[in-house]
Amino acid sequence: MTIRKRLFFYSFGVVGLAALLILLYFMLMLSQLYAKQIETDRVNTLKSIQVLQLSGDDQQISQALNQFETPNSIASMTLIEGSSKIVINLAYSTIELDVTDPDLQGLVKELYDLIADIQNLTEKELDAQVADLIERGKALLTQKELLQKWDSDLITLKVKDTNQNYQEVFQVEGGANVHRVTDQQFIVEAKVSDNHNRYSTYLGLTSEQKKLHLVMAAAMTPKMTQLNQVIYGSLPMIVTVLLVIISLATGILAYLLIRPLKKVSNLMEDMKKGRYELTEVSEGVRDEYQQLEADLVALYATLEHQKSQLATQNQRQGVFLKASSHQLKTPVTGALLLVEGMIGEVGKYRETARYLPEVKETLRSMEQIINEILLIDQRVKAEPQLVSVTLAAMVQPLIAQQAVLFEKKSLELKSDIDPEMLINTDPIYFEQIVENLLSNACNYTDSQQKIRIYTKASKLIIENDGCQLDETWLEKLFEPFVRPPQKRKGHGLGLYLVAQYAELLGLRVTLANSNRNSVVATIHF
Repeated sequence: MTIRKRLFFYSFGVVGLAALLILLYFMLMLSQLYAKQIETDRVNTLKSIQVLQLSGDDQQISQALNQFETPNSIASMTLIEGSSKIVINLAYSTIELDVTDPDLQGLVKELYDLIADIQNLTEKELDAQVADLIERGKALLTQKELLQKWDSDLITLKVKDTNQNYQEVFQVEGGANVHRVTDQQFIVEAKVSDNHNRYSTYLGLTSEQKKLHLVMAAAMTPKMTQLNQVIYGSLPMIVTVLLVIISLATGILAYLLIRPLKKVSNLMEDMKKGRYELTEVSEGVRDEYQQLEADLVALYATLEHQKSQLATQNQRQGVFLKASSHQLKTPVTGALLLVEGMIGEVGKYRETARYLPEVKETLRSMEQIINEILLIDQRVKAEPQLVSVTLAAMVQPLIAQQAVLFEKKSLELKSDIDPEMLINTDPIYFEQIVENLLSNACNYTDSQQKIRIYTKASKLIIENDGCQLDETWLEKLFEPFVRPPQKRKGHGLGLYLVAQYAELLGLRVTLANSNRNSVVATIHF
């Protein structure tokens, strides 16, 4: 399956799951959260009204009542101990009742006492006392002709209960919920509901010295059962819009993701077929694909470099083998001719006692060549072990070892090596380099001449007087079995070995003619 298809399936799955969760949220949680928020706002409004009741500012109380969601269903009332005055605040007006009738004043006092003692009464006691107070109030008002009975001759009123199962229609939602604001303030909330709405009744009481403040409110909250129908009806449109958005977004995302992958794939294809040309990768902020491309380019560059090194090494090995074969062929041929002449007793070769030493010397020369070849092969394969050592501590013993050869040729050796100079190298390989350079200097320097070995900056210099090399031979001398035209003993492997060891140690060795009629070998650290 392609990445594009995977992205489509993954995106559709994730967005589909998210859409399902959102739909379930709307269906199961939204209406409840909405109702909870409405009820919280109502209680907060009642709390603010209770605070204003303590101030006694009727105008602010009316303004606060007007902030209730149904201003016509909320009212505030204040009773004063020992007074027949009642203050009723509505959303748009304030009513002050001053009861002058002694009997009615007694009812007002009983109402005050009942409200003041409401927290100490049980629900049944409260219901009984409230019912008794209402009945006595109605009777007293009728007696005072303040409440007239219906004239049965003029109006006949009949109330017929058409729903005997009203208790099944209205359901009480738990008990009364008391919101205590302070020790002297609380709000009682009671709720009932039917199939369509939830009805809430609130009674707030604030008690202060010789005053009682009441706030009464009623409100209705729809159950929002029709919201689910709206959601179901909107599903086709929601799904269509989601599909369009997902398709466009996934297509763009797939393009943005696949394009760099194709670029990397084409890059690898070019690398595989050898068509890629190394270019400099720009530095800076990179995303994951650019970093991958940079890593591939770096890996390709490393492989190309190693490939070039292997090709060069193989070429050197080929040249080395050819030169070794040629170098061995000459003494082998000479030795065979000598042996055949002695076996056939041809001419002067009858004198075997004279020519057998020459055969022996030729065989020793062959043995020395073979040993040097094996030495080169063994040591070049070994990994160098770098340590920090003093240059003078390594070079001085090597000079002492060559002292016999210097004296034999009457050569003057001058040494000036910095005793404090430290280098990081492999002592075994480095000693081979210095030993070969000293040996060459001794072999190619005439008697009574000088050899100088000294340090300068970060270089070790070995200079032998009295000889010059052809400029065309200076670079070739580091190749195997290459010797300058001078008639000197040697097989041409010393400087080749020096070059191999120097490459392993990360050093550079050069040969040059100086203007003092000398040859200078320099080891650059």
